[in-house]
Amino acid sequence: MIYKFLTYIFLLCLLFNFIDADDIATAPDIHIPIFLKVITFDKKYSEKTKDGIVLHLIYQKNNKSSLVIKNDVVNYFNENNLTNFEGKNVFIKEFCFDNIKEIEKYIHSNNVQFAYLSSIKSISVKEINDLFIDNGILSFSASNAYSEEGTIVTCWNRGGKPLIVINLKAAKRTNIEFSSQLLKISKILE
Repeated sequence: MIYKFLTYIFLLCLLFNFIDADDIATAPDIHIPIFLKVITFDKKYSEKTKDGIVLHLIYQKNNKSSLVIKNDVVNYFNENNLTNFEGKNVFIKEFCFDNIKEIEKYIHSNNVQFAYLSSIKSISVKEINDLFIDNGILSFSASNAYSEEGTIVTCWNRGGKPLIVINLKAAKRTNIEFSSQLLKISKILE
């Protein structure tokens, strides 16, 4: 009975455009391997990963959605024993924040190259992404809306298939150059 009710609510949301069925976020088992592969298409990949791939997971502890996404990503890494990707050691570092100054301090004290932005509330996503851009950080998120807010790479679910979305304007501001191979298979926002 509850399943039918939830299905009905979901269909109503689609009908009245509360949810775009083509733009539902992808699960970590889809987007994490894609994000790791995208890192290899950065023309400065070798330079940025000489000590391994360190993915900084930025989240808010008082935001339930943020915690769920953070936990899903961490669980994906742990359950798949993902400690190596294409010959590079992979590390995940979790960082919980309450304000933009904490993120700025963290970035400067941790040599952040790659940041995964979880669900964010009460702080401007654009402001966080501007901070990433100003510091040359390649940013990722599973949130479709964040690509318009300056996240460099997002992964959308488009018709049941993952779609890599690259905010090329943000990438250029960050001095990130992706190979033409990646750009050919991605949706580009300018």
